[in-house]
Amino acid sequence: MRPGIEESNDPAYMYRLFSLIRNVSTSNKAYKEFEPLVSSVYERLKNKQCFLPGDSEFQLQFLYMIAHAQYRNARFNEALETLGQAKQLRDKLSILPPTITYKLISLHASILNGAGKVEEAIPMIEKCLKQRGKYDEDTELLNMKLSLAAYQYNAREYKPAVRTLNSLLGDKPHITKLMGTEWRFKMEMFELISYYDRGM
Repeated sequence: MRPGIEESNDPAYMYRLFSLIRNVSTSNKAYKEFEPLVSSVYERLKNKQCFLPGDSEFQLQFLYMIAHAQYRNARFNEALETLGQAKQLRDKLSILPPTITYKLISLHASILNGAGKVEEAIPMIEKCLKQRGKYDEDTELLNMKLSLAAYQYNAREYKPAVRTLNSLLGDKPHITKLMGTEWRFKMEMFELISYYDRGM
């Protein structure tokens, strides 16, 4: 069933719809198809001034989806530009879940790494991890730690990469429950590579 005019002009409804479409696109790696679709819908909502003051978080999430798709399509300059718009919008919001900030920083670091600027990505992630709340346990934070280990490894900072990796290896059943089996497999594969490269 196609959304009616009222639904298609409702940022909350369209965000929920495109979150579902994005999940399918991500599982199929269909970023080339998803990017122009989500971009055109976002521009239409913006041009029709559908984003009201209370819709800023939905607008921010749309920008994140677009920037992530641009990154996956190796359009790094466009992704950084879109991410810049998202950060400007974020800075205007007084209340914002920390997860969104973590996601923006993670994506920014991924773009820098993809663009061959891994030395800029590492301190960005390290700074965020140091500033997080003492009792924060967020899936995005665990993703950031694993990404940091990978970036350190790419930059040939092998000892820091191993230290970062070791900080993830505590309660494996708990991590599996929180992050999923595929994420744990990815972590353990990276652990295996790090042991092999050190002759262990």
